[in-house]
Amino acid sequence: MDYSILKQQAESKILFIRDKEVMIDADLAEMYGVLTGELNRRIKKNPQRFPNDLYVFELTNEEKNDVINKYQHLEKLKFSSHNPKVFTEYGVIMASTILDSDAAIQVCHIIVDTFIQLRKSQKTVEELKEEVAHLRNTIDEQAQQYATHFQVVFREIQKLKEQVETKIDTQAVGFVLQEKNNEEE
Repeated sequence: MDYSILKQQAESKILFIRDKEVMIDADLAEMYGVLTGELNRRIKKNPQRFPNDLYVFELTNEEKNDVINKYQHLEKLKFSSHNPKVFTEYGVIMASTILDSDAAIQVCHIIVDTFIQLRKSQKTVEELKEEVAHLRNTIDEQAQQYATHFQVVFREIQKLKEQVETKIDTQAVGFVLQEKNNEEE
């Protein structure tokens, strides 16, 4: 098995549903090299290993339609009469234990590594979003301060302009002619 190819496959098949990173049962079964029905039968026979939706849960009709529309490789799900199950990181690990094969364990390591990297990337993205939001808030606050300063300056300019206009209106404008002194002639 080529690690890089399996890693790329895992990356392309991890979806974000109900605020969780998950893999559709058909994709997981394909990666583990078993049929989807076989994977789901083994899960059904081992309910104690999948106690709640922290491991596996079934999609609603709306969620199923949403993934069919968003992901081309899942188009085949529209012909299924059952809603697919999705596996969280914990479910992926537990599924590899019920399949009990070396290949499933190796693939599980790759998938879990991919989940971990995606989670780290998600944290980095979230940190960047927070930083951008903080910068926007800072810029908005500064812009508001500048706007306030500009309003004050503009009001002062208006007052000065009104004072100058008032002063000009009250002063006589014109020339005063002085008579020439005859002595100078």
